[in-house]
Amino acid sequence: MFPYPLLLADVGGTNARFAIVPKKGAPLSPTGRLDTASGEDFAETVFRAIESFGFPRPRSFLLAVAGPIRDRKVTLTNARPGGQGLMIDGPDLARRLNLAQGLMLNDFEALALTLPLLEPADSTPIMDGEPLIGAPLLVIGPGTGLGVAALLRHGERWLPVASEGGHAGIGPQTAVDAAFWPHLGESRFSAEDLLSGRGLSRLYRAVGASAGGAASGDDSPSRVTELGLAGQDQTAAAAIRMFLALLARFAGDMALALGARGGVFIGGGIAPRLQRLIEPAAFRAEFVGGGGRAQFLQGAPVSLITRPDPALKGLAGIGEDPLRFGIGYASRVWVS
Repeated sequence: MFPYPLLLADVGGTNARFAIVPKKGAPLSPTGRLDTASGEDFAETVFRAIESFGFPRPRSFLLAVAGPIRDRKVTLTNARPGGQGLMIDGPDLARRLNLAQGLMLNDFEALALTLPLLEPADSTPIMDGEPLIGAPLLVIGPGTGLGVAALLRHGERWLPVASEGGHAGIGPQTAVDAAFWPHLGESRFSAEDLLSGRGLSRLYRAVGASAGGAASGDDSPSRVTELGLAGQDQTAAAAIRMFLALLARFAGDMALALGARGGVFIGGGIAPRLQRLIEPAAFRAEFVGGGGRAQFLQGAPVSLITRPDPALKGLAGIGEDPLRFGIGYASRVWVS
């Protein structure tokens, strides 16, 4: 069991979001955000968060981290200027924070654990369907990278399955794809190369080049999104349509691979901002496809997670009832 107060963190390469649950059954505190590398090391960032946000001194610490975890440690690549990594060492955090216990999960592993805890207001349907009870759930999310995870039901427990599915290959399928694909600059891509922030910028440049022109000015993901939402730039609008089409295809591919007829959820930092531009009929056509694929995917519901910082809710759920989740605590929990 994780003694309270329970400190929670969702840690990316750029930002770390913190909340605390002061006692069992209490709601999460408001979320506070700091630069991930704002301290000399990550422990200093945590101390700063506790002081800055007025948190009580925690007894347990659960955190979701955007990277693969090995031996209770993770290195966040490019967390510091110049491409320097930032090491997060669980046992060292426990010692320096004087914790009773701590647990570190991959960020999409934690997001998968959030799925059975989501309330209706936390997501918006993109495709209606009939979930198969007991079938796997899938969550994918384009952001700085492209996260993929599944959640399996085994008896009364939920089992998270972390994945590196974002590094799967991706290629052109239609005549529209074929027109801009040569302008992407390389012959082979992973899905993450296109379904991420940098991928949206790359699509913007390629779509502009395929139309015989050049994408204008700032092609940062935030600017492309802003232009597309405002209807000020047809190239941005076309790039976003292509981004959403590729996202729907990839979601269908992953649902096929993982048998995710229990439901597909789309999270991450980019898709919720594009919610207004998602056309359900177009999304369904790309997601379902044809042939045997369509027979399997036709009834799968797809939803967009709109709750801010949903992984923190999943971490709080672990603290509330650890045995509800099939996590190998013995090999993963750390103490001082």
